[in-house]
Amino acid sequence: MDYAQYRTNSPLGDEDRQNALPTTTRATKASPIVDGVLRVSDTYLEIVDQPYYSKGAKAPFIFLCITAACVFTAYLSLTALSSRTVLTISDIAFSSLFSSAPFIAGILWLRWEFKKGLFSYTHAPIILNRHNRTIYVFKHNGSNGVLAVPWDKLFFCIGGIIIPKRYDNGFRSVLAIVVDDDGIVRDAFGLGNTDHTIEFLQRKWAYFQLYMEKGVDAVPPPPCIVPGRETWRESFSTVVGWFGGGWLAIIFSPVILLQTTARHLGFLISKTPEWPADVKAACQW
Repeated sequence: MDYAQYRTNSPLGDEDRQNALPTTTRATKASPIVDGVLRVSDTYLEIVDQPYYSKGAKAPFIFLCITAACVFTAYLSLTALSSRTVLTISDIAFSSLFSSAPFIAGILWLRWEFKKGLFSYTHAPIILNRHNRTIYVFKHNGSNGVLAVPWDKLFFCIGGIIIPKRYDNGFRSVLAIVVDDDGIVRDAFGLGNTDHTIEFLQRKWAYFQLYMEKGVDAVPPPPCIVPGRETWRESFSTVVGWFGGGWLAIIFSPVILLQTTARHLGFLISKTPEWPADVKAACQW
């Protein structure tokens, strides 16, 4: 998936250094926690990326924005035409163009959003291989589609990979940054889902750290194993979780149904990520 919102080709920032996660000591005394686990063994831990959690969330709101814009511009056009006693071809052509502009722009917006996330891949997995101490980040199927970085060469911090850093209360991630020998950031990716609670992210980091250093027996079992491709029921459960359940889910049930449909449709149409043979061999699949 695309993490282009995090700056690259620039020096490591002061904020990142201040929020650096310890690699030799525990970041918190609280119990480790993890989410989004696809598979786990004593050799490797495979997790989903952050966009997996929000797949389909924006689609209904994009549709509503497009519909509202189309209705509004159509109303303005009809109002302007009705005020004229004589209609010319240029009046009708301009009105048609004006009315169709938001529809065309909306279709392009939808195409970009769907191609970027909803209809690209079901998920973009990340593997933490503790035997060769390497992290594999899926980018795309085919050649050069995997980023492989040694665990000990990464800079880890709590960073704003999804929400720009200027928003102090924004959602952040356990962020892994690829830094070259000159101190320039070349790539970045988040380990798992985002959260706005520092303590929660520290507990996630403690899980990854303990797993890489001591193995699967040193960490608690994941609360659940997520599917790479959800059924409609699983998509519905995920979307309800966005609203926290209860009365809020009942109030927003029309939105939930739209988001569930968009999410499930995205899984049906999206491609399945395929790890190359060398990664499978390294993980002893």
